[in-house]
Amino acid sequence: MFHRIAQICQTIFIILLCIYALTLIWCPNVYAETIKGKARVIDGDTIEIQGEKIRLQCIDTPESYYKGKIQYCLDNETDCGFYAKKVLLETVRNKEIICEYTKRDVYGRILGMCQEYYWNIEWDYTGTLNYRMVTEGYAWWYNGGKECKPFKEAMEDAQKYEKGLWWSGYGGFKEPRLWRKTRSND
Repeated sequence: MFHRIAQICQTIFIILLCIYALTLIWCPNVYAETIKGKARVIDGDTIEIQGEKIRLQCIDTPESYYKGKIQYCLDNETDCGFYAKKVLLETVRNKEIICEYTKRDVYGRILGMCQEYYWNIEWDYTGTLNYRMVTEGYAWWYNGGKECKPFKEAMEDAQKYEKGLWWSGYGGFKEPRLWRKTRSND
């Protein structure tokens, strides 16, 4: 009798463990972690909080300094990376920032959705720094999964209405990922 009860308990434990594992796979944001504090801006899409580098998920901004090179807008005069970094710096200055994340990139940086911290904060991608950088025209959307899809439309709107670096006077900017590829041999 005792042996049968032990087998049933073991089976129940294995089933619960499988359910837990499947929940982590299918619903990773349920178990998201957060980091909060004053942010130091490293680049237009990277901040640092409490010594942790955080890459703003779903976006890619022009480079302010990459392998000794500066990414200019298509007018070849405007330092796009400088402006992207400046906008992010002005956005986070003297504010408490909170980032929610579930993973890290290949460089060990947190991949997070970040926004200004409020005691009754509600997470919605449209309130994030990430989304703001795209809608204001200082970032390219980066396809990092299904949660990034709304950023594509936001970038297309910023281009259409010539917001930020998409203003015709600047001529827009090359996708940072492609720009970096052209510089990898420099």
